[in-house]
Amino acid sequence: MDTVQTTRLEGLSEKIFLDRYALKDADTNNTKVGDLVLALTKDDAKFPAKEVGEVIKREGNRVSIKLSSGDIIETTIEKLTLTKEKTPDQLWKRLAGAMASVEFTPEKQKEWTDKFKYILQDWKLVPGGRIAAGADASDELTLFNCYVIPSPQDSRGGIMKTLTEMTEIMARGGGVGINLSSLRPRRAIVKGVNGASSGAVSWGGLFSYATGLIEQGGSRRGALMLMINDWHPDLVDFITVKQTAGQVTNANLSVCVSNGFMKAVKEDLDWDLVFPDTNDADYNTLWDGSLEKWKALGKAVKLIQTVKAREVWKIIIESAWKSAEPGVVFMERYNEMSNSWYFNPIICTNPCFHADTRISTEFGLIRIDDLFNKVGMGHFLAATDDRIMNEVQVVNGRSYAVPGTTMRRARVFPTGVKQTLKIELANGMELKVTPDHRILTQLGWKEAKDLTYEDQVYIQSGAGQFAAEDELGRDWGLFLGWLTGDGWISQRGDIGMVFGKEDEEVVARMVEIGLRLTGTEAKVFEREGGTKQVYWWKKHFRDQLLKLGVKQVKAPEKEVPAALFTSTRETVIAFIQGLFSADGTVYENDEMHRSVRLTSASRKLLQDVQLLLLNFGIHGHIYSRAKNNQAQFTYRTIDGVDKSYESKGFFELILSGNNILEFQMQIGFSLLNRKQEALERIARPSRKSEKFISQVKIITEGEAVMVYDVNEPATHSLIANGVVAHNCGEQGLPAWGVCNLAAVNLSKFYDADKQDVAWDELGKVVRYSTRFLDNVIDKTPYHFEENKENQQGERRVGLGTMGLAELMIKLEIRYGSPESLTFLDKLYGYMAKEAYIASAEIAEEKGSFKHFKLDKFLQSGFMKNMVKIYPEVGAAIEKKGMRNVTVITQAPTGSTGTMVGTSTGIEPYFAFEYFRQSRLGYDKQLVPIAQNWLDKHPNQELPDYYVTSMSLSAEDHIRVQAAIQTWVDSSISKTANCPADFTVEETARLYELAFDLGCKGVTIYRDGSRDVQVLSTEKKAAEKESAVAAALPEEELAAEEASANISIKNQEIHDKQYKSRPQILRGATYKVNTPFGMAYITINDLNGIPSEIFLNVGKAGSDVFAMSEALGRVCSLFLRYGDHGNKVNLLIKHLKGIGGSGAIGFGVNRVESIADAVAKSLELHNEGSNNGYVSVVHNPTAPEAATLDYDVTVPSVHTSSTSSKDICPSCGSISLINIEGCKTCSNCGYSKC
Repeated sequence: MDTVQTTRLEGLSEKIFLDRYALKDADTNNTKVGDLVLALTKDDAKFPAKEVGEVIKREGNRVSIKLSSGDIIETTIEKLTLTKEKTPDQLWKRLAGAMASVEFTPEKQKEWTDKFKYILQDWKLVPGGRIAAGADASDELTLFNCYVIPSPQDSRGGIMKTLTEMTEIMARGGGVGINLSSLRPRRAIVKGVNGASSGAVSWGGLFSYATGLIEQGGSRRGALMLMINDWHPDLVDFITVKQTAGQVTNANLSVCVSNGFMKAVKEDLDWDLVFPDTNDADYNTLWDGSLEKWKALGKAVKLIQTVKAREVWKIIIESAWKSAEPGVVFMERYNEMSNSWYFNPIICTNPCFHADTRISTEFGLIRIDDLFNKVGMGHFLAATDDRIMNEVQVVNGRSYAVPGTTMRRARVFPTGVKQTLKIELANGMELKVTPDHRILTQLGWKEAKDLTYEDQVYIQSGAGQFAAEDELGRDWGLFLGWLTGDGWISQRGDIGMVFGKEDEEVVARMVEIGLRLTGTEAKVFEREGGTKQVYWWKKHFRDQLLKLGVKQVKAPEKEVPAALFTSTRETVIAFIQGLFSADGTVYENDEMHRSVRLTSASRKLLQDVQLLLLNFGIHGHIYSRAKNNQAQFTYRTIDGVDKSYESKGFFELILSGNNILEFQMQIGFSLLNRKQEALERIARPSRKSEKFISQVKIITEGEAVMVYDVNEPATHSLIANGVVAHNCGEQGLPAWGVCNLAAVNLSKFYDADKQDVAWDELGKVVRYSTRFLDNVIDKTPYHFEENKENQQGERRVGLGTMGLAELMIKLEIRYGSPESLTFLDKLYGYMAKEAYIASAEIAEEKGSFKHFKLDKFLQSGFMKNMVKIYPEVGAAIEKKGMRNVTVITQAPTGSTGTMVGTSTGIEPYFAFEYFRQSRLGYDKQLVPIAQNWLDKHPNQELPDYYVTSMSLSAEDHIRVQAAIQTWVDSSISKTANCPADFTVEETARLYELAFDLGCKGVTIYRDGSRDVQVLSTEKKAAEKESAVAAALPEEELAAEEASANISIKNQEIHDKQYKSRPQILRGATYKVNTPFGMAYITINDLNGIPSEIFLNVGKAGSDVFAMSEALGRVCSLFLRYGDHGNKVNLLIKHLKGIGGSGAIGFGVNRVESIADAVAKSLELHNEGSNNGYVSVVHNPTAPEAATLDYDVTVPSVHTSSTSSKDICPSCGSISLINIEGCKTCSNCGYSKC
């Protein structure tokens, strides 16, 4: 117990010490030969690496470092961490003097310097990281590990104030917790700006983003905990926010769950999501996030939504299972047990589019509100303009942005009621957005409110996508086209069309189509001048037309029937043909004056048609044609009544230049030969290319309506109404509370002679440690007066432990066993008793905390239990008072525990041999207590009391937490580590067990549920390096394995995990239609499990062929390397749904990419049956191992050829095909010749 560590630490312990806790010399210009430094050896923002070394040479800013491994590196002083402290003894001396300096007299300062040195030496007490790093290091650095700042005031100013407070705390080394429940929910009205709130979760994203920008004292990033209460209307958004990449990436999440909610879960009751009435006159002054306080004032609460509690609980469970978040805090338990219950309750441990905007998607041109109703929070494919990527092509020495569109995954969501602006372009297009929405112009992105008449706005520059299927077809398209142009539905319900004398050839065609659609013969009437009128009287036909979006309106109010916007390409072509045949003309005066025109009294109709044409890559302009001398004509109704009609002004949609040729090639006039012949005469290439831009004409104020936005993470853009537009994207403490932490290292209190805990020594260290932490409150600098007032008013300290698992192994007590629960109750009860008596003794000397009230303090749930078991504690408090409102906090101690070489917090060892990923690099860790036993007992298994996180059941973890938590008056950090195959159902049982056992909260971690984890039992870096060995022929593989056995340290390394390929394997080949053409995917089994994959896609020598072969090799390596987990399901999970620039099929038959095809084939292979989206065939070009021989046709909604295509190096689309012996892109025109 008296060992003093004056020598250096070793390995990772030394790296952590020098990096995080040793006193720094910030000026690396002071570096000199002989200095011990920490050198950055891998400069990677996400996975850096640092090594300890000695400076052996310096020339200017260049230094030579001899690393602890013996290697010598050259680097610069800017990449060094220079410390003033080199050994723990120097740290202990600084900390002891700093904490004793606040004692009242020199004698007391000397006494407590010596006592603090005693508890610090040999790591008996390990102070929290902020204390170790900041004490007497700088007046700017806080000594508190974490802060809870008040819930933000529900206003822009209040949110910005919270952001400022958070930033200031983090910049000085403190972590921050924020409860978001004070912020009004998404879509709630904000009167001051005549708009709607973006919701509490979106503001949490702001706090998260700011956290990622803050570097704390050069040693770690900011730490943030976000919480929300279970009654908040944004609860589900909060739970699932991390399932959307990029929204909240730098914060941990917890849901504050009430007893009432858990009762509703258990009884399958409804649960109300509510929020205060924001129209209340006192809302801005009285609302602080406490719903109970608001109700107690007699204030109104509005019901926003009623949900099933059990369904919300299921979402929490599934999210925690997927990503280990959110955690759950049973907040009422905190407040019931909290000693501060009577004076300070615990509160915490976008730009948009108008609803009628049409978005270019995989479903066609769908209204954004309908899109949200269709897909909800799921993904869909949205068109993006290729010019966003800044790609150019050179034609005749001039550079042009590459036109075209690419379909990308996106999500849509409503953002509330907001004021909009209406932007009108010179080409006749319109877009309604919020003033802050950004539009792409020739000068880059500009907010709508900042656009001027000089701005050129980008519009869709290539063909978009149409619906994969509809219920209409060509007949409906032609009929609706002519009806929209020269037809009507009268108010009394008859359907009619009119035909001029020159349209005779169309009459019979429409009558025939009408008969097929209605089963009813039409009535044909001849009028004066050779015109004919055709009528149908059929109620169900009229109802059908109305359902499709045909309106009973006059000509100036006509629109394209709504159903056409989400119809197939074939149906839309037929509609445009019918409409142009009715009201379109071909105009030719000379070479420079030729056009195709559509005339209508309805500007809205022409805007709709303009949008449909743009989805074919055809750009038309709308012009107003006001008439000076209005035309009049008379007609006779079917009742024989003569009526006069006066023509008002009209509009023309005009196609010119290359748009005429595109119209002729893709659409044309199919109903009238004379117009088609005239079109073919004028359709020829133009020397002027279409720029797909239009000038801003006018901007006017729009209406305040429900608005929506889209998140497309690749280009952050989409096409809206044809315009290229931007898209949008655990310490429980009271407000201003802090956590002031240190941990007793239990591994140092093993009495080997008695095979027991060194109780007396432990008690003394606990008592001294309580005073050490109390002194931190007076030593730390305060940067917010509210923190100072709160902390000095309640003097909250948090003494915890580390080394518990090591102590229990020494005592031969199995962690999680019934015996261990009894031992833990005794151990932590004893420590709590000693800490409380010590706090009472300090109160007798220095006074109680400001808010101390004996009767109420003793009424807390925690104190009732404490006094019941240890009445001497109650007696001491009654006589002397209480210095600290809370004394015990069980923190995780991950870095400090690793530094001192013991188990962290109250956790068992993660494993006895593992790898640790941190900002210092990737380090292998061996647990000495296990290695020492194995060294003494060769060829024997470790005893059963050597347990690890993964060998325990999740229930064992929770029962240990419950046993220890009885004696923790504040927060407890405990993670229930679960294996990768832990199910959602098991997760639910675990969470409910935590509640039933009285835990204050619960956090689980399922192995592998995050892409990056701090601890792992396998060295992932090594796996990455070995990934170069793919599914190679045996001779090549042998050569690679031979070379892999040579290391730079001449140590022999044998890879025993890789399963060699037998001479013969059997499997099946799956024939799958992909966006790149037909793929033949061979899956061969080893011992009944898929072990290798071969892909044959495209022609040999093509880029697609090469990349497919590479994918097969990497998949094969993955399947044959190691035995951990269900690798086939893991491979399916990570490949399924990967999308590219196109897709084949729809619904369950949709194939997004080659990777997606592999995943679907693996699923089918696992099931052993054919579900319809692939064919299993014998492939003569595949390996002989493919023995199954089925032939099932592949369903496809595409009639286009699926012959082999390659990737165009210019535009990146799957459009490179052989034309006359030369590879040519059918999308952008690129040619290799």
